[in-house]
Amino acid sequence: MNRRDFFKAGGLLATGAAAGRLVQEIPLQRSAEAAGVSPAFAGLGDSTVAKPAAASRVEVIWRVETDRKLIALTLDDGPMPAYTSNYLDMLEDKGVRATFSIVGEPARQNPDIVRRQLRLGHQLENHSYSHLDLGTQSAAVATREVVRGAEILEALSGRRPAYFRPPKGMVSGAALAAVGTVGADVLMWSLQIHERIWTVAQNIEHIVSNAVPGTILLAHDAKHHSIDRRIGLQAMPVIIDRLRDRGYEFVTVTELVDAGLARVPSASPAPQPLEVK
Repeated sequence: MNRRDFFKAGGLLATGAAAGRLVQEIPLQRSAEAAGVSPAFAGLGDSTVAKPAAASRVEVIWRVETDRKLIALTLDDGPMPAYTSNYLDMLEDKGVRATFSIVGEPARQNPDIVRRQLRLGHQLENHSYSHLDLGTQSAAVATREVVRGAEILEALSGRRPAYFRPPKGMVSGAALAAVGTVGADVLMWSLQIHERIWTVAQNIEHIVSNAVPGTILLAHDAKHHSIDRRIGLQAMPVIIDRLRDRGYEFVTVTELVDAGLARVPSASPAPQPLEVK
């Protein structure tokens, strides 16, 4: 089942654009009981991440409507020493700031990498605590994954995550409620690197040919299963150069959202093939 079918099956899909974003808007009532607001792991002390507000809505952002040739590169699943460090070296060489979706458990194990990401000006967002498929988890597990990931990232970075990138692009009603409780929106993507099915050259052609203003591009800085993430790492410098030759600028997700057009009618983007991470 692809991501759009999943949202339809849950009765959650709504079309439209708000603040320039192609989004699904999901009203939620926040509650302390649903959030599980106690500190998620020893050593954090009293966290403010999961303190409830009266009510909220969660926006599921796929890409941004903008008349500027901007692209947000997002990198999921790290930090992992080899892959994340190699990406950081490449991005620093290219002068690109990306948005990293951070998994809480490896972030606790690799705080020096997180500090380097912050020092280089990259945006860090929540990608759960242990990278579980939240579309299949209980409400308690989904809440723990979202809240613990947010708490760890805030403890390491000093800022509350604004976005939650769901592992495998899959969420449930319980996960969305947890995301609303921590005051975040859901960050999806409109274009991605496919290491499982394409070569370096094929991925370069796919991304360069399909990029449009407001694209949110997905790649990975950590290895799961047998997928060869070196393909994406080798393709990305060429993708950056070729898109820059076409007038594109790489920005963080926040910068992309801030550059969005005013509210305009728009349909949700066509579903992309889902690669299991």
